[in-house]
Amino acid sequence: MSNLRMRGHAPPNVNTLIAVGATIVLSLTTLGPSSPAQSAPGPQDAVAIEFSDDFERPDGPVGNDWEDGGQPWEIINGEATPVDEGPPFLPAREAPVLTQPDIVLSNIFSVSADVLVPEQEGRSWNGIAVNVATLEDGTQDAYIFRIGRSAADGAGYWQLIRMEASASEQPVQLLDAGRLPFEQGDVVSLTVTGTGTTGHLGLAISVGDRTMLQHRSDLFTDNESTEEVETPLYGGGFGLYASPESTQDNVVVETTTETAVAPAVPEPLECTPFPNDDYELPGTAEQVVDSIRVDDTWAGHQVGQSLITDGDDQYVAYYDGDRHMTVAHRTLDTDEWTYHQLDSTLGWDSHNFVTMALDQSGQLHVTGNMHGVPMNYWRTSTPGDISTLERKAPLVDTDLEQAVTYPAFFASPEGELMLTFRDGGSGDGANYYFIYDDDDETWSLLLDEPLFDGEGERNAYARGPSLGPDGYYHVSWVWRDTPDAATNSRLSFMRSTDLVNWETVDGEPISLPVTYDQPGVIVDDVPIYEGLLNGLHQVGFDAKGDVFKVYHKYDDDGDSQIFIARPGDGEQWDITQITDWAGRWNFGGGGSLPPGVGIGSPSALPDGRLAINFECPGDSRTLIVDNDTLEAYAEVDTPPAYPAGFLEPNSDYPGIITLVSVGGSSAEGRHVLRWETMPSNLDRPREEYPEPQPLEVYVLADESVVPGEPGRPGEPGRPDVPGRPDVPGEPGEPGEPGRPGEPGRPDVPGRPDVPGRPGESG
Repeated sequence: MSNLRMRGHAPPNVNTLIAVGATIVLSLTTLGPSSPAQSAPGPQDAVAIEFSDDFERPDGPVGNDWEDGGQPWEIINGEATPVDEGPPFLPAREAPVLTQPDIVLSNIFSVSADVLVPEQEGRSWNGIAVNVATLEDGTQDAYIFRIGRSAADGAGYWQLIRMEASASEQPVQLLDAGRLPFEQGDVVSLTVTGTGTTGHLGLAISVGDRTMLQHRSDLFTDNESTEEVETPLYGGGFGLYASPESTQDNVVVETTTETAVAPAVPEPLECTPFPNDDYELPGTAEQVVDSIRVDDTWAGHQVGQSLITDGDDQYVAYYDGDRHMTVAHRTLDTDEWTYHQLDSTLGWDSHNFVTMALDQSGQLHVTGNMHGVPMNYWRTSTPGDISTLERKAPLVDTDLEQAVTYPAFFASPEGELMLTFRDGGSGDGANYYFIYDDDDETWSLLLDEPLFDGEGERNAYARGPSLGPDGYYHVSWVWRDTPDAATNSRLSFMRSTDLVNWETVDGEPISLPVTYDQPGVIVDDVPIYEGLLNGLHQVGFDAKGDVFKVYHKYDDDGDSQIFIARPGDGEQWDITQITDWAGRWNFGGGGSLPPGVGIGSPSALPDGRLAINFECPGDSRTLIVDNDTLEAYAEVDTPPAYPAGFLEPNSDYPGIITLVSVGGSSAEGRHVLRWETMPSNLDRPREEYPEPQPLEVYVLADESVVPGEPGRPGEPGRPDVPGRPDVPGEPGEPGEPGRPGEPGRPDVPGRPDVPGRPGESG
């Protein structure tokens, strides 16, 4: 049996073509032109289309306008089944597809099907087809996402193939493949997602509630030869694909009338500089005045670690050389540390940072090493004594703490310790906020419901809350449909004075929890696959305390650009593109992403202009933006955030990098935790990696910066790295005007303490 679904995107408030069962209802519009050479309607003209068929009719011809490609299909017991009367299914020949000829796919679509695992091993398949084109001789070209069982050992496996001229001697191209532990008789849910003009297809497989595959396949590369193939298929139809005696059932289809256009090989991103470099940024002359070795730390992959300096006490939370979560403590008058090992061991996931905070009574709270797992949380019972750290989970409700990711501590308006995290997975999670009572030593929910609710369809990736100079806590977020990082959409914003009552940018109250269709909160309604990335959107303020948003998305030509937005009339935002780059950063898939574009928070300069630091692969630059027009004014080299050579690795191990985490200040200067490690590896094990590396606290002093005087803007952010929203502009704390954030790598979680680095991955 099969339960086929296809979902596409269309603007709100458009007329739709809807079909229920075998009855099609047409509302106001018809399908757009099917020829790629014809003019495509703009996005504002696109109309959503939905078709469904449950095949619940008498045995016999399939009917309902279905057409086979030379391989007959029939209704048998309420299911669509190919019958063995067509051409032989030889290794070089592929089964034609049962299609709906009057429905043409746009570039954005999603096709899902519940497919029965074939009984026969070897050359027996079941699956779905997209971008189906019928040729003059009646044969078909199509992409086929199919499952089968190995003739050698009966194991389940999947393939994405490009079928050309079905039922001919033309060999298929194997674009992607893999093995999965489904078995004969399992009902497997398959999903194929059209990702715009990126030249990729998204693939997903699940059995029941268990997700087995979330993958993004490159249509330009042959899996077997690794050579580039000709232009990918686009547009065309959808259909059912199966070997004889397999069955399909309950078809549901959605797409839009927007005419598909051909994908193009993305050009490498070239961050063309703004032509004016005649601008001098304020600089500093910071120097190392002291360094204290903490321990050796794990260096096999990148993961965030934490430093706190509070009065005479200093704490470090980290993973030791054997990957044990460990807390170290010293007083600033000594270089001797005490250590306490916690009952948690790191795997290979770069999301699993460790973070900590002190409450108003001086007790230390530690959490971390979580990516969709039950809460890990410890608390001291004696201030300053890490040997009293004791596991205390759950905080409040075990049911809300079973799949925790991205914990972040911050302070309430009254200084109370708060904690937020996501419970659930990427594409299906809820964000909860907790507040700590020092007297009772207990946590409680701040709100009776989650702040965001994706309603089982998606989840919010939020930045903040962070307290701005205007007295509001600011939260910005994007929505993600699936674990694929390319499925972020709808950049949004809200604010609050008390973290309980929230409002839009123009002061209209918001009902909680916030859902995808919440009115009044949209900054830029970017659709999925258009370059919006969770974490790669930053909040900042100008000299007057007005809020701004900067973020990455693709322009109308599909190129990567940085955009800036500020509140306009009512709930609208004024949006300006401030770069003119060529090519795109074509990210996607699950796991921690490799380095790409980084963006820092907008910050005010002494002359009233805004500075926005960014990273393009291999380069760190700063854009100067006119505060009145929001137009780029100049682009210059980003002044170094640290003394010369501070970020250069001491190890000669190939590929090793330096990470830092700012952790407060003392009379001597600011304190920075430094270590060297390999980058993230898409959350997968490495076969080879370096020995544990030194973990050290450095004290950096800078006599040239007057406290409170505007200094360098924040360094580019770490997209997809959770961050603790410290109060910006407060001297001596991360985020002070003269202290930049750290340069970052997208989708690689790091220590959530330095503004300019926050964000989340899947």
